[in-house]
Amino acid sequence: MTYRSADLTAEFEALANTTPPPGTFDLDAARARGAIVRRRRRMAKASSGLVATGLAAVLAVSLVPNSAPSAASATTNPSAGTDPFASTISFGWLPDGARVSGGSADELTAGDSTSQFNLTALAAGSEPRCQPNGCTTKAPDVNGHTAYWITLTAHSGFTGLDWEYAPNAWAELDAKVGDNASSTVASIMHKVAENAQFGTAKPIPLPFHLPAIPAGMKAAFALWRTEREIAPDVRLAGNGVGADLEFGIQDRSTNAVSTMEYLIQPSGSTFPTSEELEVNGKQVPAGDIQHVTVEGRQAVVINTTADKAPVQELIVHDIDGADFTLTAVNPQAMAFLDSAGGIIDYYKSIEVLGADPNAWTTDVIG
Repeated sequence: MTYRSADLTAEFEALANTTPPPGTFDLDAARARGAIVRRRRRMAKASSGLVATGLAAVLAVSLVPNSAPSAASATTNPSAGTDPFASTISFGWLPDGARVSGGSADELTAGDSTSQFNLTALAAGSEPRCQPNGCTTKAPDVNGHTAYWITLTAHSGFTGLDWEYAPNAWAELDAKVGDNASSTVASIMHKVAENAQFGTAKPIPLPFHLPAIPAGMKAAFALWRTEREIAPDVRLAGNGVGADLEFGIQDRSTNAVSTMEYLIQPSGSTFPTSEELEVNGKQVPAGDIQHVTVEGRQAVVINTTADKAPVQELIVHDIDGADFTLTAVNPQAMAFLDSAGGIIDYYKSIEVLGADPNAWTTDVIG
């Protein structure tokens, strides 16, 4: 059906004034299973590649097929394509002035100076977030498909809309729109939802060019942000421009997940920052830090242990305005670095494209 805001104003105002039942999902809880939370944490550099315990499940739906070792080198895999990351969703329509600012394979963020839209496609078979309490607050159908309003925490300023965009496949739209007037929010959200597109993979530029996929590994995820969260009064952590790409492999005998992570964020006047010297949210002991110079730039090499996992990290300062962090976790990642001549030699085989998104490329691998 075609949506008209006047038809829903009273219902929407009632939703806003309703006290949510116990257990109603708030904004953060609703996103806990999705890429937004991962993006906040990763781009804030709080975990530094050590989400490995949960990475095994991610690897099962890798973005790039794993392939056999190259005949030219036992340490690398040929690429299945030039870009390991493609977005499977897109905004078909946004209000004037709103623009996409970041996302992942199945999540996008867009907005302007007063509004923000977070669009997420859930995995096929996933339940809508209203399901635990029963989906009771019906919204107008989205392109003929069932939809529900979701009560989010009042202080967040966001409103949630869930709809079944295809059989057994749900999407979520969380939005903060201007002055948050109910009729405006409802009509704009419904139009954004009706025009959202799913399923067509579109390559996303990243600020890296790697010689090959790390040996035996699969692409686990990629996150990107071309500008800060746009709405100034939306208080979200991890608000820096940058990108984060990670590959991983699980050791079936130990269940340990080895990862290689490539992270880029804008450089600051101080190097290294206290945040850069954290691994898994904890300060690295001074004895585990070595200050070096790499290709004329300040750099830090970290060799440490976090949660019983060996971690090696190289942070190179101010590559065209960006700090680049290369992180290896667990034995198979360490073995890959050894085969490449060590973490510094491996870094020298990577082209880092800096902080300016206009210089990023979809030719990421090979």
